[in-house]
Amino acid sequence: MIQAVQRASTRSAAPVHGELKRGLNSLAPIASIAGWAGLFGTVLGIVNSFPGCGGERSACMAAAAERLSDSFVPTGLGLLVALPALWGYRFLCREMDALDMEMENASLELVNYLTVGRGFAGPSLPEAY
Repeated sequence: MIQAVQRASTRSAAPVHGELKRGLNSLAPIASIAGWAGLFGTVLGIVNSFPGCGGERSACMAAAAERLSDSFVPTGLGLLVALPALWGYRFLCREMDALDMEMENASLELVNYLTVGRGFAGPSLPEAY
């Protein structure tokens, strides 16, 4: 009977764990891809910031500097998306691990209560229990 309770507890915890993990797994690719997409946008911006210029040297340098400064915007936006997604992913992973541990402890507590309460192993329950 105790093994049946343990199996039922494990079976009932598995769908909850799977449902939580399904939502959590969408954050990992966002955190990973956003930073790389921002970096790719910056590289393209740097490459496109040096066009041919037929005017005065200072005017050409000013135009190139403006385009260079604009090319770093994708990196900032990528980091603005990637860092909160990564922090959220790590936080939720820790919370899910804590929930798994709590479910396992509750299951073991139930099995211990049933084992001791039914007299399967050891003395009966103390008065305060």
